[in-house]
Parts: sequence; structure tokens; C-alpha cells
Amino acid sequence: MITLPNTLPTHATALEVIAALLRPNPIELEGSLAEGRGDAWSDLDLCLRVPAPEVLRYAQQLLERMRELPQHVASFRCDHLAMPNLVVAVLEIERSLVKVDVKVVAMDRVPVAGAPGPADGYWASADLLDRGLGWAFYTHAKIERGELLEAADVLHQIMMRVVLPLWQEYAGLPRTGARHVEERLTKEQLSLMWKLRPQHPGVYELRRCLRGVLDEIESAWLRLRDERAPGLVRLRTAVMGVQG
Repeated sequence: MITLPNTLPTHATALEVIAALLRPNPIELEGSLAEGRGDAWSDLDLCLRVPAPEVLRYAQQLLERMRELPQHVASFRCDHLAMPNLVVAVLEIERSLVKVDVKVVAMDRVPVAGAPGPADGYWASADLLDRGLGWAFYTHAKIERGELLEAADVLHQIMMRVVLPLWQEYAGLPRTGARHVEERLTKEQLSLMWKLRPQHPGVYELRRCLRGVLDEIESAWLRLRDERAPGLVRLRTAVMGVQG
């Protein structure tokens, strides 16, 4: 049985939620929490062992079940890292957010068979949304930990790998990456790209950019789907203290 420190009640509750979701499959705790170095911003790193032929099926099934949880904010498989067996989720627990990483591995540690998912930057728009929200929470955690240079890097990745493809999809343009992107963006979009790049690695500056990124994700999603982005209101409320 996995136990977590009394100082991390939110992580403990998230663990109970995931354990119930995966029951009767046993799970193992990994990462900084397993090593006793975790804090309130640590990921909840878990490992699920299944028969080797079932790894990818379990990972996909886990992703689908994660999205049905009432605590769900965002979730995705890490196909972009060539790790389709790693499922990442952000859960809202008592008005706080916890990032959960579940690695599905073969019982005998055989490498995962099967090609990774879509090439980097070519996900469906719904997957782009979940990745954007997941990375936005990751950015928030980095800011609050004082890991400001890493936070600035992730903000840039969100704009280039989430917001830009959403813009391209809305305009009916192919997702051709960032090369010569200036020729494909409107003046307003290009201006926003520069505006949301941190001008210096300060906490308030990074928070400003993160708020702007969340605004643009919501705006792009509304244009594409004419509906509020699932999970975005909860992310704003729990992370930024901004009502959606």
C-alpha cells in the first residue's frame, strides 16, 4: 500500500482517485515522492504493470477513463515524446491541481512495441487543447517553484506547439511548423506571439504571459468549436485565481 506524507493531502487524495480507477491492478509510486523529496508542486508519478501485449491498450483505456473523472482538467498520452505508454493528467482536488503521470509498463519490462502516435505538432485539436492545459499547469508549478527559465521555455512551447496549430486549423492552413511562420500569421497574431514572450524571467512577468496564453487558448478554441474549452475554467480558477 502506498502512503504519502500528511503534509501532502491533495496528492494523497489524487492517489486514492487513481488507485480506485485502476483497481484491481496494483500501482507503484515513483519519482521524487517515492524518494521522499516531494513537495506540493511535485508530480504524482505512478507505474502500472500489465502483460506486455496489453501495454498500449491499457494506456489508451486509461486515458479515456481519466477523461471521465469528475476531477479531470486535462489529460494526454506522451506520443510526442515517443512514449505512448505514458499518460499525463491534471486533476482538480479540493480546489488545488495535481499533475499525475502514469507509466504503463510490461510486467517483464519488455520495451513497448508499436509506433508512437501522431508526429509532433500534428495532433487533433482536442488533443492540442489537453496538452496546452496540461503544459499550462506545468508552467504554473515551475513559476511557483522559482524555476523561471524552465517556465519561460514551456510558455514558448505552448505558443508554438499548441496555439499556432490551433490558429492554422482555424485558417484552414496546413500545420507546417514554425518555419516562415511570419508569412502565415496575421499582424495581430504575430504581435501577440511577441507580446506573450517573457521580456525577463520575473515571477510577475511570467504570470502575465501565462494568463495571456490561457486567454489565447480559450479564444482559439471558441473560434474552432463555438464552446467553452473543457477544463479551462477550472484551470483558471484553481491556478490563476481568475474566474473563467
